Amino acid sequence: MKKRTGVERAVIVMAVVVVLLAIALIVVNAAGIRIHKSAPEAPAATNLPQFPFSDEPELILGSGQAPSRDAQQAVSVAGEDKTMQLVTGSFAQRGGPDFSLYLDTSVFLSTEMDGKCCFARADDASMDAYLEIGYHPGADAQTLAGTILNDYGTIATTESLGQVKLGDLNAYGVNGATVQRQLEAYLIPTAYGCMPRRRRCRSPTEKNCTSKPPFPATLVRKGCFAMKKKTRVLIISYTAALVAALAVGLIACRTDANRRQTAMDANYRHAYGEVLNAVQELDSSLQKSLYATTAAMECTVCTDIYSNAQTAEMALGVLPVNSHALERIARNIALAGDYARTLSRNAAEGRTFTSEELEHLRAFSDATKQLSTELAALGQSLYDGAVTTTAHVRSTESLENLGSEADLSDTLEAELAALADSFEELPLPIADGSYQVRTAADYAMLAGRDEVTEEQAQAAAAAFLDMDAARLQATGRSEGAVPCWNFDIDDGDDTSYIAVTVSGGEVLRYYSSCAGGEPALSTDEAAEAAAAFLRARGYDGMRLIDTEDAGQSLICTFCYVQDGVLCTADQLRVRVRLDNGTVCGFSSASYLDTHRARTLPADTIGAEAGQAAVPGALQVVDTRTAFLRLYGTRETLCYEYLCETDDGQRCVIAVNARTGQQERIQTSDVSGGVQMQF
Repeated sequence: MKKRTGVERAVIVMAVVVVLLAIALIVVNAAGIRIHKSAPEAPAATNLPQFPFSDEPELILGSGQAPSRDAQQAVSVAGEDKTMQLVTGSFAQRGGPDFSLYLDTSVFLSTEMDGKCCFARADDASMDAYLEIGYHPGADAQTLAGTILNDYGTIATTESLGQVKLGDLNAYGVNGATVQRQLEAYLIPTAYGCMPRRRRCRSPTEKNCTSKPPFPATLVRKGCFAMKKKTRVLIISYTAALVAALAVGLIACRTDANRRQTAMDANYRHAYGEVLNAVQELDSSLQKSLYATTAAMECTVCTDIYSNAQTAEMALGVLPVNSHALERIARNIALAGDYARTLSRNAAEGRTFTSEELEHLRAFSDATKQLSTELAALGQSLYDGAVTTTAHVRSTESLENLGSEADLSDTLEAELAALADSFEELPLPIADGSYQVRTAADYAMLAGRDEVTEEQAQAAAAAFLDMDAARLQATGRSEGAVPCWNFDIDDGDDTSYIAVTVSGGEVLRYYSSCAGGEPALSTDEAAEAAAAFLRARGYDGMRLIDTEDAGQSLICTFCYVQDGVLCTADQLRVRVRLDNGTVCGFSSASYLDTHRARTLPADTIGAEAGQAAVPGALQVVDTRTAFLRLYGTRETLCYEYLCETDDGQRCVIAVNARTGQQERIQTSDVSGGVQMQF
């Protein structure tokens, strides 16, 4: 028998309660049970005018009994007669009196809020001050003053103003304050007192209420209530209909939930099957690489390894599982693919695998075979139902357990985490450092430098931003690959901050909101503003290599130039607002990591000789020499040729400065708003 969920149990309990209430109601009326209560006490005598009650509850404004008053009347105000409009209303719906008054509609507006009549000045759209007429029986002005302000917010402080004279009336004043505003109120007593903000009696026989307003005799019948037969029939009918509707709704919801659960499980199985197939294909390609003996075959199998690794990574990304284990598995797969890509390049040049490279391939093959075997076993458990997903468990367990953090050991996420933990760390055979976790000790410009204090970092940040250090608010030290001192900037923008490295005190990043007006600067003007910003801060010898359109700002990427050679790894990124040229972003992570003096190789062939690798159908427009990172972090000195076809298409061909072989081909088309600058 299937266990009921919390939703099902809640609906069943609700239905039972409704049925029991209906039965109790039937029994009470069938037995003729009556609820008696003594007549309400009459209100205390007072010299204030009394008002008659309406017979039926009605809305407040415009619903009172029509008094014997003119619709308009001239009223003397400060010695001047003004024609005013009659406004009538009633508090009968709340057990109170009718009322009427004359209102200068050219000065005041009338409205209704929360069962009260409010009159505000017509020229005050904010309604910061207004007159409020409310019905509060059973309370006088002095006792009500302590709590009346609670109707308008959480009051932090209150102060009594005592008796205050308002015209010819005596009032009791009080003021108070919430976190955001000041409040002031004056309470004027009437024949029925000042109404507290508490539950009001709906009838003279109701119990446990806080006030005893007088009720008209027409609402009371010999001190008891009796239910009509028609009313009983309606209540029973509605109750039965409610129970039936709840049952139908429960069945419909359960059917829909089962359908959705089936679709979700099928989606998980399909995605997992794609991952398993991709890993098995990768395993097969790695095994083939161990048997290849010619450069051509090695190039072929390495290409297959790289392709299958890319497919496996994409399949892992589609798998609807939120687990850090997927990152560790994907890292090992990517490492094998990138290593094969490097070897395929060597094989294309006619070089076969070395014994060391074969050992690395064998290590990748063994790890991938283990991964394939365990994924296959886990997939079988998933299909059999022995292993499920966290989403499946959460969607089927009881409501009261939804917020629990129970150990879900038999889920796909937990099994993948255990699988990833079972792998040993694979070696990093690629000497280019693609997967090396770099820290501040590895950064070329930070290694070996002394740590700075928070005060020294604040001074460095103020100098970089050219502002008073007092405007920088320290927010503490952040750890990680590059520990930093962090500061918020008091410039009216809550998102402005700057980070300074603990080692060496270099500015790592700066960000401020780039929201501004309409763009007024061209791309060239904004790029020049960015270049001037860098020169003013001691970053000399930088060249613009690309720009990226970011809406109301422009992101400019600069690279360091050494002896006429572009060092593409030494990058600085500057973001400039297009309305006024203000710098609103800066990043130096790549520059701090790689900037150093390079040793230029002496055995270069020259740019003119390297141009022989450019197809004759292309016209060379410009040439430059650059250190390029073609494979991981290894730098290769190349000649880059900006070429153009007869129809205006442009591309950049990189040629190895030592071998004369093509290394890379790039198109210069705009991609994602990025424009190459040659």
